[in-house]
Amino acid sequence: MSLARIASQLVLLTLFPGLALAHGEAEWIQKGKDHGWCCGPQDCERAPAGAILMDGGVYVIPSTRQTFANLGRPEDRVFPSIDTDYWWCKYPDGRVRCLFVPPVTW
Repeated sequence: MSLARIASQLVLLTLFPGLALAHGEAEWIQKGKDHGWCCGPQDCERAPAGAILMDGGVYVIPSTRQTFANLGRPEDRVFPSIDTDYWWCKYPDGRVRCLFVPPVTW
């Protein structure tokens, strides 16, 4: 690799540090073998508290008027979260593509 190419990459990483951490704390989603297809480098994030409701076993996202039923199939687009938080991956228009939910405790 040429010195000029190395220098240009260092300049890019200095100006745009997010390029080095493409997915940040949501990187686990993109690396998942069962759900890596759900997202691109900037699509996923921890959902804000209160953004996702449960109604009779169905996950409801009032802001986008979407519902997600978890029947255990990949096409449901509901997957387990790695922690006790909700996570989501979104389309560019703001609709939720995939939902990651914490374990349900009673």
